[in-house]
Amino acid sequence: MSGQSKDPECCQWLDWDSDFFGFGVAQVESKILTQALCYDIERWCQRNNVSCLYFAAAADDLATMRLAEAFGYQLVDVRILLHKSLGTGELPTALSPQVRRSRAEDLPTLKALSRGAFTDSRFYYDEHIPAHLRGELYARWVETSHLNPADAVLVWEQSGVVMGYVTCHPGEAGTGAKIGLLAVGHQFRRSGVGGLLLDAAVAWFYRASVDRVSVVTQARNIVAQRLYQRRGFLVENVSLYYHKWRQMSAG
Repeated sequence: MSGQSKDPECCQWLDWDSDFFGFGVAQVESKILTQALCYDIERWCQRNNVSCLYFAAAADDLATMRLAEAFGYQLVDVRILLHKSLGTGELPTALSPQVRRSRAEDLPTLKALSRGAFTDSRFYYDEHIPAHLRGELYARWVETSHLNPADAVLVWEQSGVVMGYVTCHPGEAGTGAKIGLLAVGHQFRRSGVGGLLLDAAVAWFYRASVDRVSVVTQARNIVAQRLYQRRGFLVENVSLYYHKWRQMSAG
């Protein structure tokens, strides 16, 4: 969910997020803060009319954490990046007959699933995000993925009922492949559908000649962490995710 960088030395303007929320959103490019960089960021945000600034900080740099606190950044998430190599080991290579690509008529169901599925995300832990936009962000995300021919939204359907979905993003030239969203209907949770969808995603990536796939989850989402780890995903790094509000136009 990013757009063209307006200043690669400091921050990146996020088109998708800015268009969705209706105010300027940007991302700090560095994972480490210095006092001089903090002032540069402030000037950049002032010039570009940024209301909300995202910052993914290195989790092992105490000076960065202290500077983030001093400059008004709000901790909203502990972000865990996991990856799986697809070139070795036993992998699911066949898609289950219950799995298919999403169709236009699925969109109302997929969007409804999205609105209640990601309550552990940073957008739910930032009180400045309007409540009605939190779930809607993920509804828009799955719709965007469905409409993007390069992505795949795989749905698990049984007896004519869509029980869940997973979004697959292959990246460019087989690099940067990632699983974006994985959602299961509330009434179908703890039934194994999440693991089956993850297997389907891995099989889809393998058939697309992807060597490595990544996924992000939250430290507070223990269920998701266990699901990925049982499927052979390994933790690659942990970062602290901050939001900084410069103008309270989101309130």
